[in-house]
Amino acid sequence: MMYHVMMWLNGFPARNGVSAKFSPREIVTQVRLDYNKHCRVPFGTYCEVHEHPNPLNTMTARTKPTIALGPTGNAQGTHKFFCLTNGTLLKRNDWTEYPMPDSVIRKVNNWGKKSMQPEESFEFSNRNKTPYSWNADVDNLLHLTILSLYHFQQCLPKCQEWNWRNT
Repeated sequence: MMYHVMMWLNGFPARNGVSAKFSPREIVTQVRLDYNKHCRVPFGTYCEVHEHPNPLNTMTARTKPTIALGPTGNAQGTHKFFCLTNGTLLKRNDWTEYPMPDSVIRKVNNWGKKSMQPEESFEFSNRNKTPYSWNADVDNLLHLTILSLYHFQQCLPKCQEWNWRNT
């Protein structure tokens, strides 16, 4: 969620920033966010991502149940998904959105219980599972992130009207 929010906060020109035309993200990566590529699925949506097995005539599953985690930010419009089958991070371009069934909500809650995190707080760690020293300040940051995500979702309909190529 943090990556998703920070990508969108840096995706628009800052009011008192270096450029009135280019976003901080665009200045650094030289890739402009495109609504049609990067806003295809909302954060937290239940999706079935499409697998492309090789060979195609096998009985292996062709989709996996996932939760959308947001765009990767690349030029192709790839999105990240949390796989509900094995808990891995998947990056895909093809998926189908579905309504959130109760079984998926129970499965997500089970993943949360497996992580052994207290319900009131989050503990962030690096890829080696070493906790960061700033975890005590996470509650304030999490509150700001949730507010930012709420404001982003409120602004999303306005973004649809924005012509990204003519700015």
